[in-house]
Amino acid sequence: MLTKSSSGVILQLRNVITDLTANQPLKAKEPDESNERHKSTPFPLNIPREPEQLEQEEYPDVKFWTQDEWQDYCDNANEVKVKKLDFLCDEDGNPVTANRLKAMTDTAKKLWGDLYRFGYDPITWRYVGKTADEYYSRNMRISYPEFALCVDNWKAHTFATVRYPDWSSGLRGSGKLTRRFDFTVIYSGSNLCY
Repeated sequence: MLTKSSSGVILQLRNVITDLTANQPLKAKEPDESNERHKSTPFPLNIPREPEQLEQEEYPDVKFWTQDEWQDYCDNANEVKVKKLDFLCDEDGNPVTANRLKAMTDTAKKLWGDLYRFGYDPITWRYVGKTADEYYSRNMRISYPEFALCVDNWKAHTFATVRYPDWSSGLRGSGKLTRRFDFTVIYSGSNLCY
């Protein structure tokens, strides 16, 4: 039961928060390993061991081993329409099929859902934390050898850069996914802290 004085304090706090939010835009901090809520607990998902790095000489038919090769191809494609995921191929250089791309996307969505449940999902893939990226990338490389046919793990990262926005604005925004933990949101200056 609220007393007259406590309801007055609550009203004053509401007014202060309203004034602060009216004068400064709120920004949510990226949910990554550096966030306070993750410092006290270990990463809750099993990160597989790093898959063996493949050697380009053993896969001479793979067209795009580096991201620079892919970028050069896109830049010089002239009038040919290049699809965003055309860099994915099997060890013989054959493009992945539509069914294979669908399976890859379905697996990625499940992994992103795992990250979401534990609060490790970035707002955009460009801001993914190191541990969350390792969880996603290693699982994709193990599940689909096409992602291992490159240097520096760029294919898994580029795939996420292309596919993650649809998942992020679609399923994540639908309310069908739930967080494993209920994070408290605290207003701190111009930022929201979780």
